[in-house]
Amino acid sequence: MGHDGTLQFGHYRDKDKVEVDVVISRGAEVWGVEVKASTAVDRGDIQGLLRLADKAGDGFQTGIVLYAGDAVLPLDGPRIQAVPMRKLWEL
Repeated sequence: MGHDGTLQFGHYRDKDKVEVDVVISRGAEVWGVEVKASTAVDRGDIQGLLRLADKAGDGFQTGIVLYAGDAVLPLDGPRIQAVPMRKLWEL
């Protein structure tokens, strides 16, 4: 993890093959991003983010599931949300 304020990008996969597509870290702060092609998401889609949050402890900032749906949805309270991919390009 970066110690100078620099963002570091990686991938998380544990021995159980639970994974997160993109992990962004800065010092002890950690963010996770999952990308799904589907138009619907559920708690099953955040297992990797939940595992990452557990591993990162207090350093976990938030998790996002980018998906092909239309609505921003809370999946684990405010800390993990599903966000439509199109939001990346909206101003």
